[in-house]
Amino acid sequence: MRRSYVILIIGVLAVSVGCTTTEKAPSPAQVEAMRIFEPASYLSQIQVETGRYPDLFAPQSQAVWVGPEVTEIKKQMAEAGADGERGGSTLGGEGEPHYTEIAGSVTMNCIVIECRVESVFADSSIAYDVVGFRGIDVYLLTPSGEKLMPIQTVVDSHASEEPADALKRFGRTNLVVFPKRDLWLGEPVLGPDVPSVRLVLEGYDSVFYFEWPAGPQQMAASQQQLEAIRSAAQQAAEKSRLGFRTMFRRLQDVAHVFD
Repeated sequence: MRRSYVILIIGVLAVSVGCTTTEKAPSPAQVEAMRIFEPASYLSQIQVETGRYPDLFAPQSQAVWVGPEVTEIKKQMAEAGADGERGGSTLGGEGEPHYTEIAGSVTMNCIVIECRVESVFADSSIAYDVVGFRGIDVYLLTPSGEKLMPIQTVVDSHASEEPADALKRFGRTNLVVFPKRDLWLGEPVLGPDVPSVRLVLEGYDSVFYFEWPAGPQQMAASQQQLEAIRSAAQQAAEKSRLGFRTMFRRLQDVAHVFD
């Protein structure tokens, strides 16, 4: 069943308007008890499913599933000044939003996917458009065929451009945000029994996707599995193009919906 973007937006507005008091955020144990889909790895390379233009997106395009584990490592990198941004222990100095609080709200309530998409398509105007997701439908797809539309897509305001032989390579780092729970029913949109999830990019008579197979639920994971999860999160955080502040500055409006 295709989930309606309009219904989700109405649900988000209802949550935002209906909240008149600030509730205490759930503990990590409560969040873990939500029992949602957990990927085996957080980094995914783009793949072609079918289409008229299999070279519409460059194979270097990749996506990071920015869950709590990746977020925590990105925060540690920011505190150490290892992400190319100004270091600092509070991540919310004078005149700045408190990024740790924003990150906590976003990762508790949302699935965030950071997409670094590149295109060296022969028609440079199309290449420029597709990295900004113009003419591209973006959605999550489960093996059962269920589609989940994003509640927000944050497109990078700046496209990189560099020569690639006789063509141009364009790139952008975009964020795609989905709710973790159905905003009407309160149930996880991706339960722990989902074997894999795809982020689909569909347009110009072509279909591309990033895919994440399911991993072990962390509550039941062995120590070895937990170490593998952290290693995968470390790799994904290092491959991420956005520093902790930059990412959650872009997502602060999403966080306010759940205040």
